[in-house]
Amino acid sequence: MTSTRAPNHPVNISGCFETLDASVPDSVRANQYGNVSTPSCFPCAGFSGNKAEDIELTLITNTALNYNLLQPNSIYFLAGRLLAPNEGSTPVLTYQQTSAVRVTAAGPAAPDFANKAIVVGLGLVVKRQEIVSDAEDGLRNLHVTVQHSDWDAVVS
Repeated sequence: MTSTRAPNHPVNISGCFETLDASVPDSVRANQYGNVSTPSCFPCAGFSGNKAEDIELTLITNTALNYNLLQPNSIYFLAGRLLAPNEGSTPVLTYQQTSAVRVTAAGPAAPDFANKAIVVGLGLVVKRQEIVSDAEDGLRNLHVTVQHSDWDAVVS
């Protein structure tokens, strides 16, 4: 039996994420609880640490709407489930509010958190390659490509 649905990329992730703007509560009027979304990013530096790039995503949690909002321009340690839908839309990290810890204000004085996330997920290893560093240290790294497939609420 073959499946025509393209694989998605859901994983459990924990790391430091920078809030880019204010949190936006999404609820019906007069509700005390609901979903809160926050535009965010996390820093990546590439395999050798020489490709600085911020990956944008949306942080979402279900919580009390009056006081559990993330502060803008801050860095938070969060743990949750990351889903990057196949159609190319912004990835979504759904996290538990109780796991949110404000680390510091964002900016040039903030510590470098590039490539400091922990990712756990099931998948099929489709490629593995041992790569030797170009630097004189001769450092060897194992580069593994994993194909993931899981449930996506948007895709039926």
